[in-house]
Amino acid sequence: MWSTWLRKPEAFTLLGILGLAVSLRFYGLAWNPGIYTDEGCNLELAWNLARGESRFEALNFYWTTRAPLFYLAQAPLQLLAGQPSLFSLLLQRGFTCGLGLLMVAAVYFTAGRLYRGWLPAFLAGLLMAGFLFEVQYERFGFGDYVLAGVLLSWMGYMVSVNRLGWASVLAGLACLANYYAVIPVLAFTVAQVFHGEGWDRLRKAFTLISPTLIVFSTLLIIMVTRYGDSYAGEVFFMIRRTSNMGEPPLVNLQEATEFFKNLARFYVQAPFLTFPVTLTAGWLVFKGETRQVKTFGLAFLLSQPLILKLMVVTLDGTYKLAVYYWMFPLILAGAVPKFKTCRFKGKPA
Repeated sequence: MWSTWLRKPEAFTLLGILGLAVSLRFYGLAWNPGIYTDEGCNLELAWNLARGESRFEALNFYWTTRAPLFYLAQAPLQLLAGQPSLFSLLLQRGFTCGLGLLMVAAVYFTAGRLYRGWLPAFLAGLLMAGFLFEVQYERFGFGDYVLAGVLLSWMGYMVSVNRLGWASVLAGLACLANYYAVIPVLAFTVAQVFHGEGWDRLRKAFTLISPTLIVFSTLLIIMVTRYGDSYAGEVFFMIRRTSNMGEPPLVNLQEATEFFKNLARFYVQAPFLTFPVTLTAGWLVFKGETRQVKTFGLAFLLSQPLILKLMVVTLDGTYKLAVYYWMFPLILAGAVPKFKTCRFKGKPA
């Protein structure tokens, strides 16, 4: 079976893309230019958790105000290190880079399913494997962003093959990796409503969003009852960061000026990516050949208002969200589905 599969074009393209992704992520991993601050924070959280201490530093808020899944997943690896060292840092970097490979594979398979060909899959996987910001954040151990991106990527694959039950589980886990992951889940849920049929669209939307709601409500109850003071501070910080304490966007001239300045910077810094994919996503919504393709295009467009709003805060923070939450549907939209000669095997999604 393996010998037969390895003779197929999609096997060569996938292995080549993964080879590129490995070389960009793992080569010289110990010689990154310095240590990023969040890299040390993530390592400390996982290190404390591996020893049964649910805290972040000695005099700061509890780690449990952050989404816990990445630290839970990394904690067993830190037990292998024995004590804080360069080896423990390399374990964290290697873990996030390994997660990045899973994201590349998810994008490859999803593009192949949506567009019925290995050539669109190759283009999507190649862009994801070599995308600068993706590689940078994985090499510096931004685990909660990376893990959320991996789970959301495979959620997208399950959506593309109409496995909404599995997609909903992955969506809920993604919210345990990073709270902002609820945004793409909501985007896909709304897109399902728009591109479904009859009452079936509401059933699919509820199936996709229900685990996310359960995860959020459960975490909220636990955190408020056990870590009320520290969690309240984190909640107010997130509210203030994303909505300026509940005020509508662009409420004054200064905020509006900052908004459009960052918007211009976002499009000017990566025009080869932002302009084509935004236009292509809009084209997919109206001209997509299947409901799944239209769903992915609409999900990306629904993400735009949030990205633009967060630009008021910081461009760097916006890039993190763009890379790990929106890069997946964005890249798929960029792989224009006009290649029909080289098809994936299997039934239509």
